[in-house]
Amino acid sequence: MQKQQTQIFSDLEDLFGERVESPGDPDALAVVSPESVEEVRRLAGFAGERELPLVAVGAGTGEARRREGGAVLVDFRRMRAMSLPEHEGPDGEPPLWVEVEPGATWAELVEELRHRQRGLAVYPTSAPQATVGGWVSDDGLGIGSFEYGRLRENVLAASLVADDGRLLHVSDRERLDRALDSGGEALIVRVRVRTRRVGFDRVFAAAFNSGRDLVRAAGAFIANREVPLWHLAFVSPTLAAARGHRSRYILFGVYPALGGVEVWHDLRHRTLTAHGGEEMDPPEANQVWGERFFPVVPGHPVPQASRSFLSLPELERLVDAAGPKDAFQGVFSGSGEVLVLTLGPDSERSSH
Repeated sequence: MQKQQTQIFSDLEDLFGERVESPGDPDALAVVSPESVEEVRRLAGFAGERELPLVAVGAGTGEARRREGGAVLVDFRRMRAMSLPEHEGPDGEPPLWVEVEPGATWAELVEELRHRQRGLAVYPTSAPQATVGGWVSDDGLGIGSFEYGRLRENVLAASLVADDGRLLHVSDRERLDRALDSGGEALIVRVRVRTRRVGFDRVFAAAFNSGRDLVRAAGAFIANREVPLWHLAFVSPTLAAARGHRSRYILFGVYPALGGVEVWHDLRHRTLTAHGGEEMDPPEANQVWGERFFPVVPGHPVPQASRSFLSLPELERLVDAAGPKDAFQGVFSGSGEVLVLTLGPDSERSSH
């Protein structure tokens, strides 16, 4: 067996040279870092002939994937190209999408789009480290989910390499969902994701002494279809204090400062006041927004966190039962689904 594994590693080195490394995982045979779609196809063909499973590895910010024994791990860090549409749509503006390879981080994509007055419809709170391929595989709620829902709803097309080396281009919604749900049977090599126009976004934040009051204020926003929010999220008192704020629950959101701002301002003020919320001044609200990626910090270990998808009543029970040192944060979708990230006891120290 050892001789066979050594031969496989040597054969991979013949194909990919120094981009083949010994894995830290004792159950894996090698780590390969392809540089192009054609190299991924070549790797898939190699693995298929030898009945070796291929497993894509990301930054470790999402859920751990099941790894079969004897797998070859695929590290996409060298595949991070991005491209925007060059043609104009019916309104004279470029279509609202971007194509990107799986090794790019979401933060890199956000920054590239910012220079073009564009933003992602949805991206993860772990954007500084999370890779595009990793989060597309995981799916979930993130920044922007109040308006746009789950990430998968905003993946418009994907290119995947099947285990026999075939390149598949998928854009049909049903086939796309099925392909992305394949459990790693095909490797994502490029995705087209929805973008949005930016430049007029405004931030608000409000503090609550009671977690239950915060949840009910969020529920009031969700129930009112007139609310123009793009993003709505919260942090627990422990995380608020870690960021330099008073130890209270904080609800914050982002909305486009276009038509109907005065109506929204009045609605927001009434809703927050009715539920015991104290609206923060703009500088502090912008500080809260600037810390939206916490606790995932570039160059630092990814803190341990569990993620749960809850309904509003379930979130209310969670905050009722929370202890004074419990560290958790969450994002709301417009449908009422909530993604809650609960941090381990050492996460605060390890993330600084």
